[in-house]
Amino acid sequence: MDPLPTPPTAVADPSVYPGADYYEITMRQGSWRFHRDLGPATVWGYWAAHPHDPGKAIGMGCLGPTISVNKDHPTVVKYRNNLPTTHLFQFVIDGIRNGNPQLTPIPPPPYKPHLPFPSNVNVWNVVHQHGGFTAPQSDGMPLHSFSPDGIHADAYTTLDPKRVKPNEAICAYTNHENAAMLWYHDHGMGMTSVNVYAGLAGLYLVRDPADERYGLPEGEFEVPLILQDRTFNADGSLAYTMTLQQGEDTPVVNGKAYPFLAVERRRYRLRILNASNERFWRLKFTVPVDVLPQPTLPFWLIGTDGGFRTPLRMLNFLIGPAERYDLIVDFSKVPIGTNVTLTNYNAPVHFPGGETVRKSRKSCGSRSPSLLPEAGTGRPRPRNSDCRRSKPSSRNRTPVGGNGSCTSTSCSAP
Repeated sequence: MDPLPTPPTAVADPSVYPGADYYEITMRQGSWRFHRDLGPATVWGYWAAHPHDPGKAIGMGCLGPTISVNKDHPTVVKYRNNLPTTHLFQFVIDGIRNGNPQLTPIPPPPYKPHLPFPSNVNVWNVVHQHGGFTAPQSDGMPLHSFSPDGIHADAYTTLDPKRVKPNEAICAYTNHENAAMLWYHDHGMGMTSVNVYAGLAGLYLVRDPADERYGLPEGEFEVPLILQDRTFNADGSLAYTMTLQQGEDTPVVNGKAYPFLAVERRRYRLRILNASNERFWRLKFTVPVDVLPQPTLPFWLIGTDGGFRTPLRMLNFLIGPAERYDLIVDFSKVPIGTNVTLTNYNAPVHFPGGETVRKSRKSCGSRSPSLLPEAGTGRPRPRNSDCRRSKPSSRNRTPVGGNGSCTSTSCSAP
């Protein structure tokens, strides 16, 4: 298995628009390996310009860098479309254009069908910030789409038009909302599904400095998990099969199939996004028999789409497409070397059915000042650590899987 990657964080430039953080993000085609045993796949991704090193773009290949902002401090983003003019899944675009009834529903009389994109457009895109309080001209609605060669949808709009080229658009976000995990993704008219499947999605974190008093896990102990499902050809390239079936057959987390995360004996904050096109996930942390009094590791739900909520102790949860969950998971009671598996069960695509998503192997470490959930407050309560640091040792590994099972050493799928 591959280690779980973490999307890098974009670096803001505060000098372009005084009083706001400015980013330039480019959509472009690249290469990415979804698993060490698969060949490289052609993918699409978002790349952020580095204001202090123009030759060093920030990104992974697929997905996009995390945009991390402070509550009430505005953000301005210039989006640039440098993708090819032929789609990565051109057969889907051709099917829509040719009137495939599975892809282009036929309306009842007296209405007539019409194509969602012009006859000379195979690729166009627009970025939607999902979950934010956003002005309509920056919302990234489908009819705001623009192509790599500068063709615009009917309602295309941009802020500060003198600063943009035909294949660009500028959006602004007030960030006037609760601290929460939002996300951004493609919203191109008539091709959102294939554009997101190709890799166009990323995290947008709104933070509130006042929340530091809660002592939540941070840094390497705050782990984002972007859940998606994908199907691969024998050479490792992406296969888009949702024209034939519901959902795909392999779980992918942060761009890797069946990854693992080595964890210490302490609490972690997991920021989970379901970025699947249509799949629901019903998740639990399973442990080997006789490791704990119960077969699943309990956790605390401390937040959802809109930010913090009253902490709730849980054993499993259901997450639909585009939803976000904020969890605290305590590995301190799990013996060193144990595999903890984040398992998807009883939720095949459109809820409900069973699969494995992510596994974690626990290691020795420290329990730092962290969160002690307290009922009825709507917020977590800080606590001081009463633990001494133990000697470093091998970490536990947490695998992530899909249609099948995944362990620390091997994965299998039906």
